[in-house]
Amino acid sequence: MMRLRKRARRRAGEPSAHEKVERMRQMRGMRGDLEDLMVEIDQLARRFGAQLDAKGLQLERLIEEADRRIARLEALGRAPDGPVEEQPTPEDPLARSVYDLADKGADATKIAHELNEHVGKVELILALRNAG
Repeated sequence: MMRLRKRARRRAGEPSAHEKVERMRQMRGMRGDLEDLMVEIDQLARRFGAQLDAKGLQLERLIEEADRRIARLEALGRAPDGPVEEQPTPEDPLARSVYDLADKGADATKIAHELNEHVGKVELILALRNAG
């Protein structure tokens, strides 16, 4: 009679005891895998959070440094309080000729050709004028 009951249960779609035990083992294994996965996700989240914090601090330092540099440049770029001194007219006749031609719009090559001088010499005279 016991055998008949077991057969009736199996026929009704109810899993056997062995199948139940096996299913429980699989569920425990999956649960362990899920717990391991959750631990890994938590560790990744902490690591990424720490990296983001470090990058944020680095950005703040860079912004502060940029602000300091901007303030320094603005202080240097302000117009002087006193009158602006005009550049003295050069005593050298060649320099005076170079300046006159440059003021009329001639480039260094044209000035050098017209004054029969080297282009490098004319460029140097013009560069010294701009630097002064």
